[in-house]
Amino acid sequence: MTPEKFLEWAFINYETPLGFYQNNHALQRFFEFNKLHYGHAGRSAPQDQLISVIMPVYNRSGVVADAIQSVRDQYYQNWELLIVDDGSTDDTYSHLEQVLGELGDERIKLMRLAVNQGVSAARNVGLQACKGSIISYLDSDNQWYPEFLSIVVGALDKSKGFSSCYMGQEIWEYLPSVKRSELRSIRACPFNRSKLEQRNYIDLNVFAHRRDIYEKIGGFREDMRRLVDWEFILRATEQQPSLFVPVLMNKYFVGLVDNQITKVEVYDANLQKIRALRHY
Repeated sequence: MTPEKFLEWAFINYETPLGFYQNNHALQRFFEFNKLHYGHAGRSAPQDQLISVIMPVYNRSGVVADAIQSVRDQYYQNWELLIVDDGSTDDTYSHLEQVLGELGDERIKLMRLAVNQGVSAARNVGLQACKGSIISYLDSDNQWYPEFLSIVVGALDKSKGFSSCYMGQEIWEYLPSVKRSELRSIRACPFNRSKLEQRNYIDLNVFAHRRDIYEKIGGFREDMRRLVDWEFILRATEQQPSLFVPVLMNKYFVGLVDNQITKVEVYDANLQKIRALRHY
């Protein structure tokens, strides 16, 4: 399958199995070339726009440092990272204080909620405090590739008709028996509003937007504990599509932590809230 045919296929499908991806060398070369192309274009752009990175965290002391480091490893360095501890009941907050104290990176700000209020409340605290003209999101159990923020800036600057963009990602599954994660599939789908209204395929970890979107639509719904990413992206793209950049820029880990939202929060009740209030 050529890259062009793949994008046609991905327009209506959600996820590409690992076997198909690994056996399609043309598709692999396509994504590698795009990584180099868009990454170079982004790195050549001036670093004059502050990007705010919002990271909620709850009981994730074992993985959050890797997520933080993936932000610090970005080629684009004009960022601020706002970490919001959502009332962790383990040693996450003290661990973060120690890690950030050792790093001494003034671009990183740590905030704390007294009690657990859910990922939406934590993200909204970060949104209210952030100062960037571009806003992005990274969960505490995921990681970016170093080109991500550079590509965000380059894509939004060169595509003036768009206020948001998103990229593809790799889905990694943690295997407890061997204590490592292995690549399971990829997700990289061109923008399709009809498909988005049926099921989310734009992960928040590879989505970024200009500040004016937040100012227009507000933050995340705090009456929802799951599917909040989908609901937010539906609102963010209701009046204007999001720009798809065909690169794989995020490692999304499945099963790496025990308290992943997809495991511990109810699906159907939150889905009904989207259906009822958004008419989808």
